[in-house]
Amino acid sequence: MFTSVLLVNHLKQTFSKIYFFLSWYFIKILL
Repeated sequence: MFTSVLLVNHLKQTFSKIYFFLSWYFIKILL
């Protein structure tokens, strides 16, 4: 249970980073 919570937390952080870089990349292309 505890390990799955850690895993989900890690996945959230990773996805937020990926989302941040992707949005930054698209903004850079569009502008």
